[in-house]
Amino acid sequence: MKEFRIICNKIIILCIFVLLGIEMNTITVRAAQKNGVCQGEDAGWYYYENEKIDTTYTGVAHNANGWWYVKDGKVDFNYDGLGTNENGIGYIDYRL
Repeated sequence: MKEFRIICNKIIILCIFVLLGIEMNTITVRAAQKNGVCQGEDAGWYYYENEKIDTTYTGVAHNANGWWYVKDGKVDFNYDGLGTNENGIGYIDYRL
């Protein structure tokens, strides 16, 4: 009788998942899309546009960590000087 209840409970749970449109063991978690300044697979920092590194981008870009000078799609941590973007011109010095 106990085994019968366990089997019934599993069937009920399976039916609930099917009714909700979720297949057991195949729940997919969607990662956030890379756009703007993000860390790459090689641990470098790059400017992404629609999940791809935009090697044509040179300018200043923002992420949660601050503003960054990007040259040819890669953050240039050694840059010291003026940078521009759609917000205007600013001075960048990472030594500060």
